[in-house]
Amino acid sequence: MTIKNIRLGLAAFLSFSLSLQLASGQCMQLPVSLDLRIDQSKRIALIHLEEQVPYMMPDGNIYTLNIGTVTCWLKNAGGDTKVGIITYGGAVGDRAQITFPNLDMDLFHDYLIFLDEDNQKIDSKDARVSYPGIQQCMPYCQSQGSFTYEFGKYHDLLTESPKTEKDLFQYIETRLGTTATTPEGQVYQKRNYTPDILSDRAMPITSFSPNPTNVGTIVTAEFLTITGSGFGPAPGTVFFRNANDGGATSVGSGLPSDNVSWSGGSVQVKPLSAAGTGPIQVNAETGGPTLTVNYSHINITSDFYLFPAPKRQRYYLRNKNGNGGYSFTFNNIFAANLPARSAFNRSLASWRCASLINWVSNVNSSSIDSAVADGVNIVSFVTTLPFPAIGLATSRFNGSGTAVCSLDSTVWWLDEIDVEFGTPVSQVNWNYGPGLPGGSQVDFETVATHELGHAHGLGHRIAPGETMNYQIITGTTARTPSVQERNGAIAKMAYSTGPTCFVPGGSGSPIVPIVLSNCNTVPLQWLSFFGTYVQSGHELQWKVAGEYAIRNYEVERSSDGIHFERIKEVEFRPTQESENTYVYTDNSPLSGLNYYRIRQNDLDGIYTYSQIITLKRNKDNEVLLYPVPSGDKVKLQGFTGRNLSLRNMQGQVVREWVIAEGEVSVSLQDLPAGLYWLYAPESGEVWKVIYQP
Repeated sequence: MTIKNIRLGLAAFLSFSLSLQLASGQCMQLPVSLDLRIDQSKRIALIHLEEQVPYMMPDGNIYTLNIGTVTCWLKNAGGDTKVGIITYGGAVGDRAQITFPNLDMDLFHDYLIFLDEDNQKIDSKDARVSYPGIQQCMPYCQSQGSFTYEFGKYHDLLTESPKTEKDLFQYIETRLGTTATTPEGQVYQKRNYTPDILSDRAMPITSFSPNPTNVGTIVTAEFLTITGSGFGPAPGTVFFRNANDGGATSVGSGLPSDNVSWSGGSVQVKPLSAAGTGPIQVNAETGGPTLTVNYSHINITSDFYLFPAPKRQRYYLRNKNGNGGYSFTFNNIFAANLPARSAFNRSLASWRCASLINWVSNVNSSSIDSAVADGVNIVSFVTTLPFPAIGLATSRFNGSGTAVCSLDSTVWWLDEIDVEFGTPVSQVNWNYGPGLPGGSQVDFETVATHELGHAHGLGHRIAPGETMNYQIITGTTARTPSVQERNGAIAKMAYSTGPTCFVPGGSGSPIVPIVLSNCNTVPLQWLSFFGTYVQSGHELQWKVAGEYAIRNYEVERSSDGIHFERIKEVEFRPTQESENTYVYTDNSPLSGLNYYRIRQNDLDGIYTYSQIITLKRNKDNEVLLYPVPSGDKVKLQGFTGRNLSLRNMQGQVVREWVIAEGEVSVSLQDLPAGLYWLYAPESGEVWKVIYQP
């Protein structure tokens, strides 16, 4: 079974130029100079791409090995006749993945490729057997890791204007002091500039419709019908401007099945997702009339299930969290950054209002810090992103097939979304807002909204200043989807909320739109919830952020952790601060274990719950910690077999211990004197601690 690599426009991310100066860049990607790529890459080769093999790693991440025949080597020449380039994403059976940034490569094109070292960690083990000795390398600088040869010239993603082979190769040879050689060791004879043979077949276009249109869809009314003459009896190629680089290069109509019909005087084609506003032409690079693209839908290309050849297939948004849609979980480090978290939630609200998509953020954070196929939609700050990216967005899809559906034998759905951002300061100068960014700052909310646009199913547009434009400029914002982008998101929701031919197991039901009046509600963030002993009972304290349209809070208590009853209603208390703290004392706790949770109610009836905490009422709950002679340690007695954590009055864990047996000495060095709380999580016991060094 042949499965073509999934294609999608690059999502929002950043990189550093050689001078490390911030400037405008493709989709928040700042340009990496040609000199840096020449100097820092391990090898440079001219290849002809011939095969793409997707494979899955044990952690569920999918990669594609792009295998090309080497025409010549320009750096670290060797006898290798083939090389494998590892890119993110692909389709393996009923699983698929799209990750950005990523180098997007097409079969049967020539590429000048900048390579990292042979990768033994995320390589295809099967390919090591099928192609003994072949090097499998990540492209240096990811999506900026190659020049595409097209119509007699080499095209770069960002920094370089189109160059002839003679000019580009001579520049590289001069900088390195080397000569391009074939795998056999012969001097490579550079090609003279001649336009691609397809240009000689270019014929004038008389008319085309519809204009404007939408691309990447499977809607018949949005297919492009072109009339003219001399197109030839055999299907050729319709060229569009590439929305992923602002039209600097062209992209040809994709799969054979995208050519709906072809004759000498009329062509009907499905415009591919990467098609952008600009000239179109049949069998030529440029020079035709201008097409306007309103929005782009991302799609999956696969022959799974029962398709005789790879075919464009749309995917559906589903009810994956049991509450109508998708829930995002913040990594602990990300959750601790209140401005970043608030900016991300504002981006969620922007798309909720644009299309009524059912997106929320979880009330609890997670220790998960990497993007793997684990069913968790993680949002995180990480320090291990590959150069030059400081952001990665990964969408994971599942598919299921049945012979019952004659026209739509496969249903694909979005199963998981992971978004990783580069760490603040060390990797990027983020502006979290809501104020505007400075000239050298990157607006986090703009990037998050763009990333979530891709997660929603939208591709790039050539539309300066708008959210899904291929280029976002530092010091500026594009936080709200435009009318065209909203229409694209609404169209995605429209068919996702409808029935499918069958309901695949594990897919969930169709996504449920949110209520319009609730769209601007920024999901409440539970920052902390803990309880302590006081003389009169149990004191409960919870801290929240992102309060919007709040009605009140309700304190609920249980004796078994299952059946809860309301014991107190706490009024919403408006504040000018970004965080708010509430305190309630249960003066009549139950004997033994007491389970508590807080219910937060919105004005429109929507509610969320905090985590559940447990307190056990003891007769004696005060512990005096006294120093041993060294002065920086204290003794603990009577806690054999306990796991203990010490928290300050703000609820922060300042020490954790596992007590083996007997009396032990533990360090409290650098802790100030004062009141603390000692927790035994397994039993639910809490002790008031007075530390007197």
